[in-house]
Amino acid sequence: MERDLRVKVSKYVSYLLRHDPRGLTMDEQGFVDLDELISKVKRSFPSVDTQFLRRMVAESERKRFEIVDNRIRALYGHSFPVYLRLEEDRRVEWLSWYNV
Repeated sequence: MERDLRVKVSKYVSYLLRHDPRGLTMDEQGFVDLDELISKVKRSFPSVDTQFLRRMVAESERKRFEIVDNRIRALYGHSFPVYLRLEEDRRVEWLSWYNV
């Protein structure tokens, strides 16, 4: 039961953060206030709370979302411009593969 709910909530949150953030205050990096998002999600899924959403993000295999402090954003798939400012992977192991 919870897995089904998690999938439905994930799809809804993906839609809100990637395609239709109306009613949410989104910054240029795509972040919205977590409490604001939960308030909107609760209208369709009343049992969802902060703990549920944090667990959904942490346990996701695809890493669709990122939570920083009390803000959340989608990491990819936006249908509008978002400046993500992701860090470049500078690990030596990754670079040394090309020296083989």
